Amino acid sequence: MSKIFNLFKKKELEEITEDKNKAIEIQNKTANIKSAYGKNKSVFDNIYSHYFTGENARSYYMTQCMDTLVEDIKKELLEQPLLARVIKNISNSVIKDGISFKGETVRDLAKEKRVQDRFYKILKDSDYLDTDFIEECILNLVKYSNVFIIPKRDKNEKLINVLVTQNIGWKVDEAIGTCYAIKYLFFNKKYKNQWDIWHYTFNKESDEIFGLPIWGSVIPYLRKYNFLISSSIDSYSDQSIEKTIYEVGITNNGTVRPVTPKAYNSIRNNLTDDPTADLITDVPINVKTISKTFTSPDKILDVLELQIIAGLYTSESQLGQNGAGRQDAEAQKDNTDAIVNDFQTALAKHLNKTFIKEICKDLFGDNDEANDIRLVFNSGFDKQERKEKHEVFKFQSGVADLNEVRKVMGYEGEIQASKTFFKLYQQTEMNGSVASKNSPSNQHTSGTNTTKKTKKN
Repeated sequence: MSKIFNLFKKKELEEITEDKNKAIEIQNKTANIKSAYGKNKSVFDNIYSHYFTGENARSYYMTQCMDTLVEDIKKELLEQPLLARVIKNISNSVIKDGISFKGETVRDLAKEKRVQDRFYKILKDSDYLDTDFIEECILNLVKYSNVFIIPKRDKNEKLINVLVTQNIGWKVDEAIGTCYAIKYLFFNKKYKNQWDIWHYTFNKESDEIFGLPIWGSVIPYLRKYNFLISSSIDSYSDQSIEKTIYEVGITNNGTVRPVTPKAYNSIRNNLTDDPTADLITDVPINVKTISKTFTSPDKILDVLELQIIAGLYTSESQLGQNGAGRQDAEAQKDNTDAIVNDFQTALAKHLNKTFIKEICKDLFGDNDEANDIRLVFNSGFDKQERKEKHEVFKFQSGVADLNEVRKVMGYEGEIQASKTFFKLYQQTEMNGSVASKNSPSNQHTSGTNTTKKTKKN
């Protein structure tokens, strides 16, 4: 088997070397080309925009080393405030409701508590606060679509520490095709995938190793959008600049009359000394004023804004624009909620396959179904409220019993009926003198003879 891998690796290295050289050649050819918006093209213009035509370049970045992409995203985060804001919004939304530990098939509160305690104990021993580890993971996943974590184990191979590392510096050392890395090289040290290093990805193609950052497609639009705004401001300012042209010796209808040098110099000197003073002369002068006309790029900006909002997985209201009503804002927020849920699902899946799986194995031995505890991201209030209202509706409609509804809602233990609101408060009201409230005895009613007659009666 090793001979087959060695033969495969040799062939793969030859292809990789060829791909890398072609990628470098593409970059060198485009390095000095000025873009339409006044600066050297970035990797997103050279490679990302042409990913589907520059196959060799993409092959290198997504299957060997993505350092250039990471560096370019870091650079764009400083220059694109919209991108930085959206990444911050998504990252905060992913972690704001916290995490929980639940059994996959069987709920066992004691085991769930043991896994949770062990999880936070490892993080504490790794110098992470409760939320620091998850925050660092999700920031790397949202920004770069890749997370690298180095686990440390004791002599009994039990997990004791974890370290979230940088994205820059990781290179594929040995792989199966272009879809799975067997070993990574990180600053001249080799790491076995899924044992020495945990590599988490988002938006990864089946024939690639690294996750493709989702912001690459929108960055060129952001740069063009900013360029258009800057150019529009300059153009708007320039329209106030006017130039006056004095055509000496030319009449208003365009007829040319000879002018002596003396007359020309006299007019020139008068205009130079005091251009605002009235000018009296027997020489014909045609005066013209020229100015720059401002053309608003509103239509182009509208198209770019649509592309940007789609590419940033956001909405106008979330980018700070006013005018959207509450219902519109909540409907637009669903776009962001969808990508937030995708990131939560991806990170939870990776953590459960590595971090949590090792904890369960260390605590309970073989990781069978009874010991299969999962890390889950808690649902936000709006989502949880809709879910619970739906379950209550099913209970009231008679299609689900109380225990089924409580289980779906996540409530544990038996319900104490004697302490419910109905038993404590509503039953007394329901069984009380409802009739007496409708016809109190101290008021006159017809036919009951329960009230005292008035003097009028």
